[in-house]
Amino acid sequence: MKAKMKQIFEIGSVVVEIRLRRTRTAITAVLLALAILFALEIPEVSATTCPPLTQGYWKNHPSAWKVSSLTLGTKTYTKTQLLSILGMSSKSDASLILADQLIAALLNIANGTDGSAVSATISDANTSPRDGNDS
Repeated sequence: MKAKMKQIFEIGSVVVEIRLRRTRTAITAVLLALAILFALEIPEVSATTCPPLTQGYWKNHPSAWKVSSLTLGTKTYTKTQLLSILGMSSKSDASLILADQLIAALLNIANGTDGSAVSATISDANTSPRDGNDS
């Protein structure tokens, strides 16, 4: 009888030991993942910073615009004119592709997106010839 109880006890100990090892492994993995997260420098997102939205979003959601006009280059365009530009086919016209991207970038900044990373690019886009009259 004792041999059977000992055998059953040993089997029970092995099962418990395996479960404890799995638990320790899981806890170790979680702690390692947390350590990695804290070691990485994850930038904090301010509550006032909005993610950038696409030109398609701005084209289809004019009620979300926080401005009624934008200046592209040296010319100021009304919301109606900007929507017209966004609605034009830009497949064969690089200046319209640039204008669409510039409009979206400026609307994103007006909406609260941090534009510091792209301010030089926006400045360059605003000085690019757009109307074909630059000679």
